[in-house]
Amino acid sequence: LSTFSVLSNAGIYAIMGFIFIDYAEIWYKTQDMASTTNMFSGSPGENPDGSYRSPVQSIAFNTIIRQTPWETVPGNDPDFPDSEKALYQVQIVFTLDGGDNTITIESDQMFFVTSEEVDDGGTTRTRYYLVGQRDLTGGGKFNDDATWSQVKTLYRAMERLRQQGRPA
Repeated sequence: LSTFSVLSNAGIYAIMGFIFIDYAEIWYKTQDMASTTNMFSGSPGENPDGSYRSPVQSIAFNTIIRQTPWETVPGNDPDFPDSEKALYQVQIVFTLDGGDNTITIESDQMFFVTSEEVDDGGTTRTRYYLVGQRDLTGGGKFNDDATWSQVKTLYRAMERLRQQGRPA
């Protein structure tokens, strides 16, 4: 499996899960897609203290480097059974406030995929589906270096912002 074929062209599988650092929380597809949609659509976020967080204006994926070979995950794995996994080093920079503020993620992420053979107009090819991701980086501060888990929580669906009349 190549980085390009898995991460750039991966479908999001129905049971996709994101496991936060130290299993503090697990989001499944609906929660993860809500946060991702908010982040990529320019919706505002919410800081841990409940205050307004500026929308993301741009996202730069500076580094996505596979660190380990893809390996089979056994069927008795409690999180992503019968999948394949590989460790990646990532650096992602989120730009906010016209470039005055950034959030940088520099971390290790374990990605989990499954695959199936599909007919692509008479040619059989393998299609990969992202079924999970585990954030393996600790520490970090907002508006400096942050974990992927921290950034995801900033842009989760914000009911309180809607109640205050702000777009969410």
